[in-house]
Amino acid sequence: MTAIALLTAALAGPALAADPSDRDAPTTATTGAGEPTTSAEDDAKKVVVCKYVARPGGVLDHIVIVSVNTLKGWDGSTFPWNFPDAHDSVAVRLAEKGEKAANVPLSACPTDEGEGENPVVEIVPPTIPVVDPCGTGNATYGTVPTGNYTTTRNNDGSLTLTATTGHTFPGNRPTHGYPTPVETNTTPCDDDTPPENPVVEIVPPTIPVIDPCGTGNATYGTVPTGNYTTTRNNDGSLTLTATTGHTFPGDRPTHGYPTPVETNTTPCGDVGGEVGGETEKPGEVGGVAVVAYAEPKGEVHAAASTRTEDGLPNTGGPSVALGLLGLGLTAAGAALLGSHRRSRSA
Repeated sequence: MTAIALLTAALAGPALAADPSDRDAPTTATTGAGEPTTSAEDDAKKVVVCKYVARPGGVLDHIVIVSVNTLKGWDGSTFPWNFPDAHDSVAVRLAEKGEKAANVPLSACPTDEGEGENPVVEIVPPTIPVVDPCGTGNATYGTVPTGNYTTTRNNDGSLTLTATTGHTFPGNRPTHGYPTPVETNTTPCDDDTPPENPVVEIVPPTIPVIDPCGTGNATYGTVPTGNYTTTRNNDGSLTLTATTGHTFPGDRPTHGYPTPVETNTTPCGDVGGEVGGETEKPGEVGGVAVVAYAEPKGEVHAAASTRTEDGLPNTGGPSVALGLLGLGLTAAGAALLGSHRRSRSA
């Protein structure tokens, strides 16, 4: 039996030197005085380390889970990270709580290609949820978890993940694809569901028509302000154009008003006014304003007027007219008498 044991030991080769970081043995750093420099929280964090044996380059041998404090100068997030031993071992990720090294497959370690100074780490493709709201033709992939890859969303809805430098997908593949997502929810959407960019319907305003005396002068007045622009056309009609996000009834972008209808064709009056059916003819005689006016029977009389405070003539009526006529006759008689006397003295 002793010979068999010795032969078995010889075939197995030389025993590996004990490695203080092997298997699941916890490791802590110490100060010069021998006191640990790590906190309890740091000791609780562990990493998965792929162990290599022999030099140079190393050959993958087994996996250990050790404290993060065994990684020299680690920044707390970057993987893979060189493990401080003589065999190019490497830490590939944080260990799960309670995870054992025996439960980690060797496929989690870098493949033979690229082992050594720049090992290639195999990454597991993530699970990406499919988002499929009500309606049809709208299934898409949701948020892609972050990882050591870039994401490309293709026109057909499929996805392509491309591994970053130093990483590969299973089978030493640089990319991993996800097919066009399958439609699973074709339930019609509730009509009450507001659209992403709702359009507001506006009511056309009432616009007044202005039509003074005369003909051919009917126009639209002031247009009330609103969510539209106004265009006055050459034929007098109006066109309102709804602004962005608004529409007129019937989902129409514009609303028109026809050429306004003429309703007031009354001729505009001359200067002055009518008295008893006759038109006043104002004028001046000897610096005195005289107007003609008509009695109801159609008799026309002349009357002097004085200026009122507002500058309008005051005709004074029939009595004033008779007084002025008498004054005129008296003045005419005096002039004739004077002329006769001069002729006799001559």
